[in-house]
Amino acid sequence: MVTMYGEDLALIHHTGFGDFARGAAPGILQLLAKNGPPIRERLVVDLGCGGGIWARQLVLAGYSVLGVDVSTAQLSIARRQAPGARFRKASAYTVDIPACSAVTALGEVLGYCEAGGRRPSLTPLFRRVFAALEPGGWFVFDMIMEGGRSLDGRSWREEADYAVLVDISERKGAGQLRRDIVTFVRRGRAYRRREEHHRVHLESQAALTSTLGKVGFRVTVRRRYGDYPLPARRVAFLCRKP
Repeated sequence: MVTMYGEDLALIHHTGFGDFARGAAPGILQLLAKNGPPIRERLVVDLGCGGGIWARQLVLAGYSVLGVDVSTAQLSIARRQAPGARFRKASAYTVDIPACSAVTALGEVLGYCEAGGRRPSLTPLFRRVFAALEPGGWFVFDMIMEGGRSLDGRSWREEADYAVLVDISERKGAGQLRRDIVTFVRRGRAYRRREEHHRVHLESQAALTSTLGKVGFRVTVRRRYGDYPLPARRVAFLCRKP
């Protein structure tokens, strides 16, 4: 069974790696505002909501929010972070998406592979999102693209109550990125060591744009959310339903 953001990694991700969601928020809020001022009747569905940093920004801006995530630990944090939102434990690929004004999936959420290293087909999800959106509604997500400079490498971060080591290896022939993550979290006078192993599918920008267009979206591709630049080889897809 593949562990995805268990208790320790969920805590580390939320407390130490929330800059992406906070940095992306202003640009995406500006985009959503093109449909008019935010009101509670406008629902935003956040797929892969994580610890709720983006959900909190949406609530503060005046939107109604439904956050979806497969991680119980992430959802526990999200409920404390954004008490004004609703949350549901489910996969983005199977959750029932209600009628809404926008759907988001930030932080390469739709690239994550499930058990066996497989990632479900995106086309059925794109169709369900399109059907759920109101006319003029937005579908906003980002993915890691195939090709370009290798992302292989190691990183280490240490704080007062935790440390995390991430080993990244790119399997170009398989079109995947593997992250081997080791965490150490303080529990009393000792540290608890845990491991997680994530696989992320690498995408073709041209293929994704074509698929989204066939579903019916008008697609704009960017390397940033507003003024916030995306990491290397990450691309944002800003998709609008006519």
